[in-house]
Amino acid sequence: MHCAIYRPAAMLSPFVSRYWIMRSDVAHSKLAHPVEYPVEHPIVPNGRVKLLFNFADDFLLEYRDRAQSNLSEPIVVGQMSTPALITSTGRIGVMGVEFHPAGALPFLGVPQIELSGTVLDIGMFTYSRWHRELYDGLRMTGDDAARVALMDRALSKLYDRSRSRVGLQALEFVDALNQAGPFASIVEIAQRLNCKPRRLERRFRDYVGLSPKRMQRIMRLQYAFAMHRGRPERSWVELALDAGYFDQPHFIKDFRALTGYSPTDFTKRQTVIAAAFAHTRDF
Repeated sequence: MHCAIYRPAAMLSPFVSRYWIMRSDVAHSKLAHPVEYPVEHPIVPNGRVKLLFNFADDFLLEYRDRAQSNLSEPIVVGQMSTPALITSTGRIGVMGVEFHPAGALPFLGVPQIELSGTVLDIGMFTYSRWHRELYDGLRMTGDDAARVALMDRALSKLYDRSRSRVGLQALEFVDALNQAGPFASIVEIAQRLNCKPRRLERRFRDYVGLSPKRMQRIMRLQYAFAMHRGRPERSWVELALDAGYFDQPHFIKDFRALTGYSPTDFTKRQTVIAAAFAHTRDF
């Protein structure tokens, strides 16, 4: 399995966090590898809107009690607040675009709360020709550098400067939330930004796609994952306290709500594919 992370062009970097590419000519299905390659990949919320371009065999998606979807076309994954399950059916070839929190706004052009909890075909947006030309290019080339260059050019064309100022303002909101700490009140965060709490709530939903409190919850668990990546020998209980959880039951409750599993079970079920989607561990 080839897995790699790439940085976007400088012009895009205030809004786009990273690209990632996974590919394998070997079938990664339960039938082909019943032990080494689990068929199910648990995907957890990480506070980022994503674009996914699949250029090999299909993925199957189970999310928010909806019927299993076949992910064959390019999709937009809005902000997630509950876990999902992805099943690989064969050969893997996928490129992901992960935006910074609030970074998707200058590219998608709709209030992000409208995309929250959804998985949509990119063709539903107004730039279907754009995505089709890009998708064809990604499928035709076998070179990572060429795919990154294609994505840079496509997103640069899609980028709307008139919305970029709003997007940058929204990123300031997210930075303030991060600096305030996982248990700061909305009033405290609003004071840091010199705005009223109601305005903060409204803008956060439009720009980020989540409420500030829900975003805090996701960021707190992501912080625990980041510490686990750096010190995998430490226990989850130690990591939970360092991440700002009051106690172990509070941590376990949040962990189950956002991943669907206990920390021990989730660690056993982690795959390269799952880690790429939400950066819950290094590849």
